[in-house]
Amino acid sequence: MKHQEEFTALFSGFTKAFGQYILGDLDTDKNKLGGDARTSYAAIAEENWTQHLIGKKTGLGIIPLKDDNQHVNWCCIDVDIYKDLSYEGIEKKITGAKLPAVLTLSKSGGMHIWFFFSEPANAAAAQQKLKSIASFLGFAKHEIFPKQTQRAGATDTGNWINLPYFGNTRKGYKDGKSLTLSEFLPWALSQRTTLAKFVKLKIGGQGKHFVDGPPCLQQLAFEGFQDQYNNSMLNCAIYFKHRDPATWQSDFIQFNQQWEKPMNSADIQKLADSVNQKDYSYTCNKPPLCDYCNYQQCKDRQYGINIFKGTLQVQIDSITKYKSDPPIWVVEMEGKRILINQSKILMSASAFNQVCFDNFNRLLPAIKAGAWVEYINDLMLNKLTEVPAPVDASNKGQLLSLLDTFISDRAMFGEEKKDLIIQGNVWVSPDRVAYFQSGALMKYLRTQGFTFLSTAEVWATLTDNGAESGEMKLKGKRIAYWTYPAGNLQTEKFNTPDYESEDSF
Repeated sequence: MKHQEEFTALFSGFTKAFGQYILGDLDTDKNKLGGDARTSYAAIAEENWTQHLIGKKTGLGIIPLKDDNQHVNWCCIDVDIYKDLSYEGIEKKITGAKLPAVLTLSKSGGMHIWFFFSEPANAAAAQQKLKSIASFLGFAKHEIFPKQTQRAGATDTGNWINLPYFGNTRKGYKDGKSLTLSEFLPWALSQRTTLAKFVKLKIGGQGKHFVDGPPCLQQLAFEGFQDQYNNSMLNCAIYFKHRDPATWQSDFIQFNQQWEKPMNSADIQKLADSVNQKDYSYTCNKPPLCDYCNYQQCKDRQYGINIFKGTLQVQIDSITKYKSDPPIWVVEMEGKRILINQSKILMSASAFNQVCFDNFNRLLPAIKAGAWVEYINDLMLNKLTEVPAPVDASNKGQLLSLLDTFISDRAMFGEEKKDLIIQGNVWVSPDRVAYFQSGALMKYLRTQGFTFLSTAEVWATLTDNGAESGEMKLKGKRIAYWTYPAGNLQTEKFNTPDYESEDSF
């Protein structure tokens, strides 16, 4: 197909898994198109790219983190605003900041903001700069890709994003107009940059106010406090109070007067009195601050978030939930992907403290009552991605996979070999039923490091999948055994190279 090779090279990423999205009907509550999203744990074929570009049935999603687990060819901000999104306003701000961004419409009417690299870029460095750009643009709470800067294990493939140009939809956007694919590709290629130039882009940190305070307030002040003025002023008052406890009220009231639409004298005095009487913390999770949040900068500023005791000193950037049984959680923190096998660790600040200690060599300070619950709930609402897990990713799936290997490796055929199950082997009957003793299987599971299910749970799982227990008489002795259907038993070994010696290399 015309332009497919260029398109594939531009959006290439992880090759061993990919996303598929089948469009559904319009969700009127959210004003976005619904559909069925799934992850395919297989290599991407040329046909997948072709079907995407012709817009046939299933759209393609790509995981940006490459197979080497270190680099990306692109990064992207997923702006999931579907009502009153100003494409012109976004483009104007990007152009004004001289950002080498490429805009495309998303499948649901939002916008994707892409940055392409002329050579593979370090994922961690690219992600860190992209967070700053998202904060500058007012999209700090929106998803960014790559979400992963490295994978936590074989199950953790990474999160994917839907690609543009699904048939005649999701087109590029430039100078107020949509672009055909033949117009889009040369433009996108011309915008490619190196990682060195990307991280040196000058964004944010604008304006004379709050240079030692929260970056969100600095950006909001630079833009003239366009939205949520009352909440902005509350946080400004908190900043002034900590900066200079002696003169803060007069400084704050004078600060309010310089804006186009200041609060009236009575309201600003009432707000100042309230902040004076109570120890408020910055309302980081509420708009407009949350839209411009840049935690990494904020925690390093003199009057940033760390002036408050009980605030989270390690920031969780995203959470991925693999929907296995039980769920597997992966959290992204300070450039690390951390695998968490137990949900209860995320439910408790004290339990999560051990994660911080093990990975960052520091403990969290005491967190105010209820703050952890509020924080985790906000993450689940705004930064959670749920991914269907491979069948063998769950504890039960791993058990059945190990059982198949146990049977295949120890299989004995022929009536005369039945008694070898006493020695820990598996006898396979002519009707393809495997016989083995429970002790042999449990010992094998322990040697494989499988300790996720109790003995009772192991046998309950096997029973649910067709295993049965019984007794037989072998050499005059009655022994207990288990049977398991072995219809799919591998009876031939894989072909492997036969090297005569190391010298043959």
